[in-house]
Amino acid sequence: MLVAYGVDPVSGERWILDWERGEAEDQASWQRLLERLWERGIHAERGLRLFVHGGGAGLARALALVDFGPEVADQRCGVPFGPHKLQNVRRDVQGASEMTREEYQGKDEAEIRGRLAEFRATWAEHEPKAVATLERDFAQTLAYLPVQERARKDGQEWRGECLRTTSPLERVQRHFRQKARQVVVAHSEKRAEANIELVIDHRDLASVAKNARPLA
Repeated sequence: MLVAYGVDPVSGERWILDWERGEAEDQASWQRLLERLWERGIHAERGLRLFVHGGGAGLARALALVDFGPEVADQRCGVPFGPHKLQNVRRDVQGASEMTREEYQGKDEAEIRGRLAEFRATWAEHEPKAVATLERDFAQTLAYLPVQERARKDGQEWRGECLRTTSPLERVQRHFRQKARQVVVAHSEKRAEANIELVIDHRDLASVAKNARPLA
């Protein structure tokens, strides 16, 4: 179940834009979903500024093929020294236990990159694998910062929690999984899609996009 979740970064309002039932999180399935979004006018010319995602290979390939506009940034879910990233770093730590998140936080991109340089200088020799893990996709965890700054110049304050995480979407996916466990088996494509729409309607997940996609 691939889901596109829209977020208003000023109000924090969220709604399901569209979804795709795929065999897997493969390029073809993601591409079908992205192309429908583009066809409906969800792109840079209509105000789209940021994609936030978990970094799956299929979605990354699909994003490279569907042109939403050069102004649309690509944000990897999470923050540079956030819990998910550091969980992966700790997984690859060989021996040292003194790494802490607090000492590497920063208030803007320059300071965050400075903290990364400090981290590299401190740990590269003794923990090269952990440093490589932190640096992998690091730039994508900062993509929301220029977007947020451009919004400020336009007189808007866009909430950071709306720009850097897929956590609300992950909660939505739990509702779909719960329904799937209740139903066990859907005996037709139409029944499966009807169950999805029931969840969307019951949880009021469509919100302002109620008519964005015809119900099954």
